[in-house]
Order: sequence, then C-alpha cells, then structure tokens
Amino acid sequence: MVRAEVHHDIGGFDEAYFLHFEDLDYCRRTRDAGWGVDFLPTAPTFHYQGGSVGISRTIMAKHKQASLRRYLRKFSRSTPIVLNLQMFILLIFERLGLLMFRIGQRMESETDGVTSGIAQFRRLICGDQPVVLIMGGRSEIGVPLCGRLNAVGIAVVSVSRCERQAVVFPGTSVVHPELFKRNVGANRLNIIGIVSLCPIWELHAYEQSFAALGCDRIPWIVFSSTSVLTRESEISSDPTGTVAQLKSGEEWLIARRRLSESRTLLVRPTVIYGGKYNNNINLIKQIGKYSRLSPQLNFALGSRCPVHADDLAEWIVALLQIYTGDRNAGMTTVEVQGGEVLTFKEMVSRTSRSSGLTIRAMSLSRNIFRVALGLVGRIPFLAKMPPKLIERLEHDFVFDNRAAQAQAPTSMRFFHP
Repeated sequence: MVRAEVHHDIGGFDEAYFLHFEDLDYCRRTRDAGWGVDFLPTAPTFHYQGGSVGISRTIMAKHKQASLRRYLRKFSRSTPIVLNLQMFILLIFERLGLLMFRIGQRMESETDGVTSGIAQFRRLICGDQPVVLIMGGRSEIGVPLCGRLNAVGIAVVSVSRCERQAVVFPGTSVVHPELFKRNVGANRLNIIGIVSLCPIWELHAYEQSFAALGCDRIPWIVFSSTSVLTRESEISSDPTGTVAQLKSGEEWLIARRRLSESRTLLVRPTVIYGGKYNNNINLIKQIGKYSRLSPQLNFALGSRCPVHADDLAEWIVALLQIYTGDRNAGMTTVEVQGGEVLTFKEMVSRTSRSSGLTIRAMSLSRNIFRVALGLVGRIPFLAKMPPKLIERLEHDFVFDNRAAQAQAPTSMRFFHP
C-alpha cells in the first residue's frame, strides 16, 4: 500500500526493469525522498485475474541478472572505473551461474523430475491422496483450473487424449481416457469431486468407471452450453448434430445423477474467451493481426456477455470448496456469463484491435457478409458455418446470471480479449 503523493513524488515505478528489482528500486527511491518504508512479512499477496507469459527458467534467470545489473549501476557510488570493474566481475559470475543452472536443470529433469512424477502418479492412482478428476483438462478452462486447484493445495487427475500437449503443473497428473475404460479394476483414485469440461455427450462412455470409483457419492460440476437453448430448433433438422448431442448428454446426466448422494451442477456458459484453444475469438484476432483489417458488422447488434476462462476456473474452485464439505444432494442447472454486456459488433471490434497493431475498419453490410459466408462455406477444409448465423448475430443471447452467482459469488471481468 502506497500513498498517492508518495507515488507521484518519486515518479512511480521504473519501467526499464523487466523482471524483479523494481520493488527494491521503488523502496530505495522512497527512502531517498524522505519517506518511510515498513515491511509487513505476514501480509499475503496474490495475483488476481492476471497471467504471465510462459518463458523458460533459463530466460527468466537472464532477465533477473539484467535487472540486477541495472539496479547496481543505478545506485552505485563507485567511480566509473571501479564500477566497470565490478560489472565485469559480476558478468563472470553471471556466466558461471547460468552454466551451473543449466547443468543442474538437466540433471534434475533426467532424475528427480522422472522420479517425483512417478511417485506422485503412484500416490494418486493408489488413492493415497484425494484428487479432483477433470474430464477434458486440456481445454481452455481446464488449463487455468489445474493451476488454481494446485495453488490451493488440491491435487488433480486430468483426463486428456493429448497427454504430451498438456500444460505441466506440479500437482497435476495427466492420464489418457483409456486408463478409465480398460483399467477399471486397477484404478483406486480417491476422488473428492468431478469437473467435466469435455463434450457432455462423451461422459456416458465412462459410466462403468464412475460407478466402480464410487462417484455417486461425490459432487459433479458438468459443463454443457447455452447453445442447447439458443439453437434448440436445429435438433429436428439435424438429429445427429452438436445441439442434439448436447441435449442427449444433458438427459443422460439427469438420469445418471437423479439418485446421487451429492450435488450436481449443470453449467451452461455463454461465449468463452481467454483460452489457447478458443477458435472463435482467436480467429478474429488472427484476421486483425495479419490483414490489419477489423470487420465492422454494422448489422450484428445482438447482445452478448462473454466470460473469461480464468474467471470460470476461479468460480469452479470456489464451488468445489463449498460442495466437498456439503452433504446436500440434488441437481441444479445454471447459465453463467461474464461481467459486461456488449453487442457482437463491438465484441468483434475489440477483438480485432487487441493485436496491438494499427487496424483499419472495414464496414460490412448484411448482404456483403452473407456473400462472404457463402464463399467461405465452399472451402473444403474449413468448419461448416452454423445455419442462420446472420440471424443469430442480430439476436440477443444474454442470460440470468443470478443462479450461478448464488452457488459461489465471483467477480467476472469486463470483455478484454
């Protein structure tokens, strides 16, 4: 906590520091300006609704060393000759430190990393440690959810077909779906909660495994989609399509959990953004990045309320902490959305501009957009456009969020792609 006049007096943070030492610099300049600095070691700090760029530990070490050099140069009282000599000696120690760091990292990855990973996997599979089972852990919600659960001390078993592509977390073990289908007798997982982020219609394939692991006695949080409401009319014309499968998946869940001994929450989210695998938002970003054009869909005035993947992860963690200690049963269905209602036109515009480049607006009328969709639909390798897409862009798809917030109140951010 800093008084505003102190911050303005010293000129704020030194933005030239890329990683670390900016806090030491800040406190030192505060003292030099005549203000006091108090250190309270018992005060907890945490990042709220943020994220960092994933970089290697070696690159991180280099950034730390660069910040250290800047800090020492900035506050050194030595003569230029002595300072240059000190910097030369520091550079030698930096190179030696990086060399030892890389050697140690290589040895750790070859020995301790494998050993600890096997030991952790054995503890989880044998039931020695309670876990949350995430179906579809490599999804846009699954990645931040694994990190958040591990951060509060909850181990995770993440089920994914792409084990090698999954993000590595210290308290998460990634397993292939076949482990549950073919090794029912060998699994002794001590599951305290299930979060399903995979397509809901795939859950029935694991019914035997769920029964063997006693999953009727633990809470389930299962994600579907608001498309089951907004596109319900498509079921009759396309009985094997995505919407029909969503409907059948929900019906299976209701029948399966009807007599369960714990809570079941069926979640229907609106548009999700912020994840690596979100094709819709990321596609608009790529169009803006490479073409330097922002499509202005003047007719697309239907309201949306997109929700960030990390906000959903935070909400799920809060739900699990409530549900795991709750002995109540029953099933609840909720729709969940973000913290800001905006038109689809504005949503596309913000997404295009998020590339940070100079973007030129390109106005598209309803008819021109219809022609463009027709041309895109003829490209074989592109996904099929949903029917009545233009009409959907003109309609409002905003839902009542109060039931979801009543389960676990969480602050949802405004739309910043």
